[in-house]
Amino acid sequence: MSQKIVHAENLDNFVTKTEVDHFEYVLDYADRNPNNESVGTSPTGLLAAALAGCYVMTARSFFLARKIDFSILKVKIVADFDHKNYDWRMSADTNIQTDAKLDDREKERLDYFIKNHCTVSNILSHGNTLNTSFDFI
Repeated sequence: MSQKIVHAENLDNFVTKTEVDHFEYVLDYADRNPNNESVGTSPTGLLAAALAGCYVMTARSFFLARKIDFSILKVKIVADFDHKNYDWRMSADTNIQTDAKLDDREKERLDYFIKNHCTVSNILSHGNTLNTSFDFI
């Protein structure tokens, strides 16, 4: 079990300062601010960033446990948030790019490992669409 305690405070308009694990993050919703200028990502942007970070860390764990060399490990996520009948859903297309040399079986194991060990994607997969693709360069 993992517990996180997060503190958040509204600073001005929709600018919100959050603190978790002694790190601060600024969230904003620029469309609702009078000058339309943003000073941070939106909560949904932070959610997509959490998903990307989890994919990177989980893939790195896979490579390190199997002593697989790599120098490139990047994730790009295109996340869409849709609101229907008072219910929000996320659809995310994730592309993981790496120069790790994997055979077909190891590629399948990496995908399986990420799906089973990335906490964020595991939580978000319920009721949402999470697609993952890989580019092995």
